Amino acid sequence: MPILHWGPRFSVQVEAMDADHRELFAALNDLWLAVERSSALAVIAETLERVSSTMAAHFSREEALLEQWNYPRYRTHMDEHRQFSASSTPEVEMGHFRHEPIAYL
Repeated sequence: MPILHWGPRFSVQVEAMDADHRELFAALNDLWLAVERSSALAVIAETLERVSSTMAAHFSREEALLEQWNYPRYRTHMDEHRQFSASSTPEVEMGHFRHEPIAYL
């Protein structure tokens, strides 16, 4: 059962970004289900990769839009993306997950 549910309160009123956010919700729900079901490490690692690639693609698209729109906090927001990515990317190494707690949401 999904733990994240998309709703209008999450909308940023830009359909491309909302679509990215819905896709990220789906990927995170899939990760939750894989862990909850005690899936094989390979399945969890594959799902983590999907979350990571979905997030990276979204950040890239969002940053391009923010720059195009001359968003005043563009640099700050871009730095927040980098900080989030660095703090939330788990490493799968020799069959074990290594992960620092997420410091930024």
